[in-house]
Amino acid sequence: MRILFVVIIMKKTNRIRILIFCAVLMAAIIGYGNYRYQMILNEREAERLPLEANLPEEEPEPEETELTVESVHITPPHQYVVMEEEGFLTVYLDNPDTVYMYTGIVSATLPMDLQQEIIEGKIFTNLEDLYRFLENYSS
Repeated sequence: MRILFVVIIMKKTNRIRILIFCAVLMAAIIGYGNYRYQMILNEREAERLPLEANLPEEEPEPEETELTVESVHITPPHQYVVMEEEGFLTVYLDNPDTVYMYTGIVSATLPMDLQQEIIEGKIFTNLEDLYRFLENYSS
């Protein structure tokens, strides 16, 4: 019985060995085939390149240039106008019809000369100056 058991184990071990050997052999064959395929592709590419390199260079035809005038829409910078409305400062964009922002700053708290400028419409040409002004008088 022991001998039979050893023979059965040996047979299973040999089957596993044969299976592993076949898998390794198959991987080697596939790897070699892939290697040869890449070599053939590289040879074909190498044969094709010199043919293209030996072609005479064609001189590009001089292009006729057309002078065209394109209109460019340039928008002038916005003007921000600070005016008094119902006792508070209001910022208008470009004209008194377009409100840019309501400030909540009471105009009566400003110095008299600045109040006069506000009544006439104090103009700022960029946002930085406008925000700096509003920041100074918002507290």
